[in-house]
Amino acid sequence: MRRPGVPVVAMLVLLVLPACAQRPVLKSGFETEGEAVRRVFTPAVTSVRRSTLRLSGAEDHQPVALGLVVSGPGEVLTKASELRDAEGRPRAVYGTLADGRHVPLVPVAVDPRTDLALLRIDPPVAGLVPLDPAGVRPGPLPGPGRWVLVPGLADFPDAVGIVSTAPRGLDPVRLGIAFFRAAGRGEGPEALVVSGVQDNMGAARAGVRPGDRLLRLDGRAIAEARDLIDPLRDASVGDALELVVGRDGQELALDVVLMNRPVDLDDREDFMNQMGNTLSRRRDGFDAVLQHDATIEPEQCGGPLVDLDGRLLGINIARAGRIESYALPLSEVVAALARLRAAAP
Repeated sequence: MRRPGVPVVAMLVLLVLPACAQRPVLKSGFETEGEAVRRVFTPAVTSVRRSTLRLSGAEDHQPVALGLVVSGPGEVLTKASELRDAEGRPRAVYGTLADGRHVPLVPVAVDPRTDLALLRIDPPVAGLVPLDPAGVRPGPLPGPGRWVLVPGLADFPDAVGIVSTAPRGLDPVRLGIAFFRAAGRGEGPEALVVSGVQDNMGAARAGVRPGDRLLRLDGRAIAEARDLIDPLRDASVGDALELVVGRDGQELALDVVLMNRPVDLDDREDFMNQMGNTLSRRRDGFDAVLQHDATIEPEQCGGPLVDLDGRLLGINIARAGRIESYALPLSEVVAALARLRAAAP
């Protein structure tokens, strides 16, 4: 039975405090992500924060993303799409380590499938504390209801949250078309034909029309639905792919810019997700994500996610909604890092 006069929310929050905690002071309103609550989890991020860095724009010095130092020579993993400005142009960035040092960063490679980028500290600096995901002993991912922590540069986590669902995949980024299979009708073999084009999506902006026959995407012939979907798994928001369509007996080559699922403000969930939130530029098209409700901004993506023991679970990759944040599980990060290192010049 609860003590009279003690708010239920406060009692629930106090349950997470260790016995040695001295006079915990919660923020006004008993926010579960207030600094007093986050400080409870300081021991769990003490080690990982030394491998975390903040990326900032070289010109405006504004936060861009978080990153993880993954090797002694100064390799850094981060979120690739945040390294572009609103027009899709590459940003020059530098890093700030947990000890306050500023370090120069140069791009090395990008893995579109996971939206991860590999950077390098150049020239090298001494005293780095790397955390190579490939060297982390994998364990079971936490299930729904388990705590997760978002380390930053401070002694305590930038955010704390709860796992929302079991790991799952997300649909790839979109062209913005619907299609059906049509017979040849004297125009060659069966083909996929556009039945609808979504307003304000890449296909509509490129000039795709209902009735167009889908012939080639990114240089590959389109014979079935997977020929449209598979190329998107290795592409990112903002990429332009050449879509060749047949129209009135002619072939037209159109550059279609890939986009996230369009936001429908008539849909209650979409409307709520947009209220007071800045969502990540890329938040679709991941083979596997761990969803949690820690409140992170797009510029807090690209850094590590850990459990209560400080074990690396993966890399935060997207702010996707009002209470939806996505992290790439450790297995996805390890595979992406191998691809990035193989692609490095």
